[in-house]
Amino acid sequence: MTADRTQWLLDRRKGLGGSDIAAILGLSPWRSAVDVWLDKTSTEPPVDAPSEPMYWGTVLEDVVSGEYQKRTGRRVQRVTQQLRHPQLGWALGNIDRAVTTASTRARVVTGTLRGAEGILECKTASAYSLGEWEGSDGGDAVPVHYAAQVLWYIGIAQVQWADIAVLVGGQRYLVRRVERNDETLRAMFAAADEFWHRHVLTGVAPEPKSARDVVTLFPRDDGEYLDASQNGEVLGLLNALRAARIDAKARVGLVDDIEEQLKLRIGARAGITFDGKPVVTWKAARDSLVTDWEAVATALLAPEELVLQHTTTRAGSRRFTVKEQK
Repeated sequence: MTADRTQWLLDRRKGLGGSDIAAILGLSPWRSAVDVWLDKTSTEPPVDAPSEPMYWGTVLEDVVSGEYQKRTGRRVQRVTQQLRHPQLGWALGNIDRAVTTASTRARVVTGTLRGAEGILECKTASAYSLGEWEGSDGGDAVPVHYAAQVLWYIGIAQVQWADIAVLVGGQRYLVRRVERNDETLRAMFAAADEFWHRHVLTGVAPEPKSARDVVTLFPRDDGEYLDASQNGEVLGLLNALRAARIDAKARVGLVDDIEEQLKLRIGARAGITFDGKPVVTWKAARDSLVTDWEAVATALLAPEELVLQHTTTRAGSRRFTVKEQK
């Protein structure tokens, strides 16, 4: 990772950007508000490990942008500087392209985009996601997390519209327009402002919204238990879980849904008790030693010290167990 790339990743921690807003609003399929909080409050060096889709999205960005110019006749210009909202200094944006007229050139002055008609975001998507771009009636649609991202950029860049050019499945090219909506923007900025000041600046984590969030915040339980005999809601969930496990006609996923609700209520605890006896446990398994045998083999006939050098401790995962009634 280059020094410029590292600095860019560090600069993103100084505010909230387009890739953060959908997660904060609970709209992202990949990240949650807890993930954003951990990233913004981390003191560790940033890790740059793009997934395969992210990598190819970057590689094909110029292709998608060039096709947009060819099909629309509009002129686009790459923007590498970070944008910043003129009033909300923590509200940031890193757009792909500015859309300009033939006689103008976009520029960024103290974080403000000037000389642009609109903005362009370039995407690549799986063929399986085509329905998200066409809608149930076959018309134009935009996945809600991308709509939130580009609307955020519209608010940061102070423009009236943004186009999303997307290559779906490597062979279906689409362009979708997102128009400025001031009412929605006010709500988005208000939610982001609250998140920034209540959680990021204070270091207080947001409430977990899923079992995954709980494990992210509390990879190990604290040994305490939640008493179901003093909590009617939890007791009701326990009874519903037992009934769903017995009922062969229970809908698919019902058990998982109830377990998810119980995990949210357990939180950092080790489980749930009733009349002093554990009825549900969600405890971390013992840590295990993991040896990178490929690294060992590379060293050829490695001595015992080298084996130990490539042996690490793998944290035990939290296991959800419902005790059988006697």
